[in-house]
Amino acid sequence: MPSSLFVYGTLEFPDVLRAVIGRRLHYVTAYAMEHRRALLRGRIYPGLTPCSGRTTRGRLYAGIEARDLARLDDFEGSEYRRREIRVAVPRKPVTSAWSYVIPAEDASVLSATPWDPDAFARRYRSDYIARLS
Repeated sequence: MPSSLFVYGTLEFPDVLRAVIGRRLHYVTAYAMEHRRALLRGRIYPGLTPCSGRTTRGRLYAGIEARDLARLDDFEGSEYRRREIRVAVPRKPVTSAWSYVIPAEDASVLSATPWDPDAFARRYRSDYIARLS
């Protein structure tokens, strides 16, 4: 079982992750292999779904514990499933990590709009964190 978590949306912001699990974790830039990211229709956050030939940039948090996963399972919406995926970290072997993904059969919940973390930070981040606290 992986002890790391690949994130690609709101949880890329360390203060959002801390609001969810109650602590800070170390992270590195990483890439989800064979997955693409897009905003969920009508939402301010993205989903990740399997997609051959695509990679998605995100962050890989180390030191994930069972209690963290339990809190994250509660935090993530019903559209998401926690799955083990392949992740590449620059200059290291491909590894596996947990991630919350939209199953391929449910990919229609994704829009064609790409995730823009800067826009999220400007428009929604502080209110989003306040709701989590």
